[in-house]
Amino acid sequence: MTRKTAWILPLVILLAAGLVIAQDHAPAAKPIVVAIVDVSGVLNSLEEKAQVEAELQAEATKLKDEERIRKDELKQLDSDLKYLAVGTDDYNAKQQQLQMKQIELQTWSVFQTQRMSRESTRRIFELYQKFLAASERVAKSNGYDLVLYKEQPLDRIGANLDNLKPENLAEVIQSRKVVWAADGLDITDQVRTLMDNDFRSGEKK
Repeated sequence: MTRKTAWILPLVILLAAGLVIAQDHAPAAKPIVVAIVDVSGVLNSLEEKAQVEAELQAEATKLKDEERIRKDELKQLDSDLKYLAVGTDDYNAKQQQLQMKQIELQTWSVFQTQRMSRESTRRIFELYQKFLAASERVAKSNGYDLVLYKEQPLDRIGANLDNLKPENLAEVIQSRKVVWAADGLDITDQVRTLMDNDFRSGEKK
């Protein structure tokens, strides 16, 4: 060993010792506790969702009844035209009224369809927001740091293999977020129960 390089070995030893000491004093990483939840399983079985669907269905039935009344009015106007002489003032006035009612019905139908679509989207989104809040509450109360989307059971996918194309199956496989999780990590029932209880308590107020 030359005199020029003799100092390198002690320096390396000191650096290595310092690294070991630093690692010994470094705080241990906190383990992440993970849970899973079946999003669609919760949302599709909620008492509030059943009520939302009932309310939307009632509104849709009401609109159907109104649409039938409007169409009956059009049929009556069309029938009235048959008893009027073509080209007369009464005929032209009745025909103009019929055309206006047809335009009104078309405009009304488009507007109501779009309104119902927006209302359905809004109500479902509100449920999803409540689901996120409930998942957070359950996770925090049980000490979970992360909640993942629970995948559809493989037996359900296997039951539909005859209807799946290879590319569709590849998409299903690639989109799965959780390969496996212990049963004890599933908080689906807890989230569902919490949301149903919140809904019931809100109904009583």
